[in-house]
Amino acid sequence: MLREKKTVNLASQEFLKGLSQYQTKIDAIHKAVEDGDVRRVKSLIDRPQFATARDSYGLTPLHKGLLHGQTNTVRYLLAKYPQCVNATDHAGRTALHYAAADPNGEHMIKVLQKAGGDAFIEDKHGHTPFYYRTHGQRLNVRMMKDNAVMSQLIGGQLNRILLQDLEEDIYDWIHTGNIGKLEELVLTGYADLLLGRNHEVEDADSIGFLEVLPQYQAKIQAIHKNVEMGNLRAVKLLTDRKKLALCRDSRGLSPLHKAIVFERTDIAKYLIRNYPQSVNAMDQKKRTPLHYAAALRDSGYLYKVMRKSGADPNIYDCNGRPAKHYLKHPGEIDLASMRMDTKTALKQVLHNRVAPSYLESSIQQWIRDGMIAKLEQLVLSGCGDMLHGRTSTNSETAAFLETMPDVMTKIETIHRAIRDGDLPKVKESMTSKKLAIARDRHGCTPLHAAVVHEQTDILRYIASNFPSVLNAPDYNKRTAMHYAAAARDGGHYLKILGKAGADPMAVDNEGRTPDYYRRNAVLDLKMIKEREDDYETQMLSEELMNENGGEAESVGTPDSASISSGLDSARNREIDEEDEVDRFRFEQLINNRVSLPSSENGIYLARTVAPVLTKALAEVLLRRPADPIGFISDWLHKYHAELPRRNI
Repeated sequence: MLREKKTVNLASQEFLKGLSQYQTKIDAIHKAVEDGDVRRVKSLIDRPQFATARDSYGLTPLHKGLLHGQTNTVRYLLAKYPQCVNATDHAGRTALHYAAADPNGEHMIKVLQKAGGDAFIEDKHGHTPFYYRTHGQRLNVRMMKDNAVMSQLIGGQLNRILLQDLEEDIYDWIHTGNIGKLEELVLTGYADLLLGRNHEVEDADSIGFLEVLPQYQAKIQAIHKNVEMGNLRAVKLLTDRKKLALCRDSRGLSPLHKAIVFERTDIAKYLIRNYPQSVNAMDQKKRTPLHYAAALRDSGYLYKVMRKSGADPNIYDCNGRPAKHYLKHPGEIDLASMRMDTKTALKQVLHNRVAPSYLESSIQQWIRDGMIAKLEQLVLSGCGDMLHGRTSTNSETAAFLETMPDVMTKIETIHRAIRDGDLPKVKESMTSKKLAIARDRHGCTPLHAAVVHEQTDILRYIASNFPSVLNAPDYNKRTAMHYAAAARDGGHYLKILGKAGADPMAVDNEGRTPDYYRRNAVLDLKMIKEREDDYETQMLSEELMNENGGEAESVGTPDSASISSGLDSARNREIDEEDEVDRFRFEQLINNRVSLPSSENGIYLARTVAPVLTKALAEVLLRRPADPIGFISDWLHKYHAELPRRNI
């Protein structure tokens, strides 16, 4: 209410000047409480007044911690700031009123009363807390919890650094079955932090949630993809809940943000009309859809539509600018670059910058702090090679890194035994749930590998003895059922997996169920089988190089390395033989310098597209053609044309 107010009083002027930072701090306190970040709450509340600072609904941090189920934060606030226990919201209700109205609030009632909660404080309707124990419907805590979640989703301000700090809380949410917090994580665009954790969970609710997580995440991705393509009908079908209208992509954009960025006016109007709360949703740069609407070159049309629907023009983005600023300066938001995701991703692969910068710092932190669970997850996800050559002064990490090669050897032994059809070896090696779900470098679990290599007995053994792996996805979110559907074996593998309990409706990255691959021959299992053979050949070449000292005579000068199109095929073959070692060394150099990412898209690109592009770049350096782009295009075309022959 004080925004844009002016005064001649110097003291008031000084106060108003710092108003934005003051409000930001209060918002940050509430955000930290919602996330259960006790450490951040401690650092932010540096004065007792902040312990009772309210949000726009009059809720104090204690109210907020209670509604978000953050028990540790509630205990801290009560111990450090006991005066907050009887602080009231705008309706005169204390935290005890809310706890009494919650059907599951018995434990919190005891905690609050022990801290001095007054059971005789009356709200503005004259009701004491215990009135709501029998009249809970008059104070719908369930609805308020949902509103609290919606409020958090609208804020959309989770970031990866914060999530790394909250690793312990994420662990707690999984093990205590706090599905509400897990769902928030998914809807805010960070489902990748939960993938592959099924094997470490015993809580039934969490297991159920994690089992459907790939489908849930695929649905969110499908919503964003259909918004980009302008498919209004699909968007209507997919956004069947309020929460899904606020689901974020990896950059924190909601479907409405995306509709405006991609100029899908009909979809934007549909979302505004049916989900008006999404008009004030913020992305990672604190920009609402109104900021992007202001930057559109449509004479302010969508901006006016959104303003009429209640969009707030006074929300400031990370640059401290309200939406109306971009009406006059639309060029400051580059909407065109935001539509270039695919090209950007390919460019990142070509420049060896596939890995997000946060990943390397994450690995360093996990190693430094002895976060063995995360390091183990990296290994079991098929990315153990990212830890090669690492050292640590942390005793637990050092012990893990020392035993890691043995674990990777076990994983390799399991996958090799599956390729060879050696069931006794698989039984001997696969001694735990973790090893049953351990992926190879391409993201395939042993169950995927059994389908690819047509090892029926091994497939039956894994499916019957390790049910937790049945719906585990590869890097493309395809389960073993997707592979089985593509097997062209008359549906034999599909029946085995179906009887074992695999989900026939699992959805992959492209929104496709197994049945799609049964009806359409677009998933080539032979090619998947061959890529491992290619990798083994590469490793054999490396061993031969090492045996020969790893050195070979270089091509020498650019002239000798340059080969004009006029040279005959015999000359080409001659130089190919001379340069083979150099080509291999170049590819190894590039591959060794690439930091592999943890996100499923990054890993998929780095381990499928990147190796082929690396080979193409090696050829360019060795051949030095006059038209390098044309050469790469021809080389890739030839490479692709030869794939069927390679798979025979």
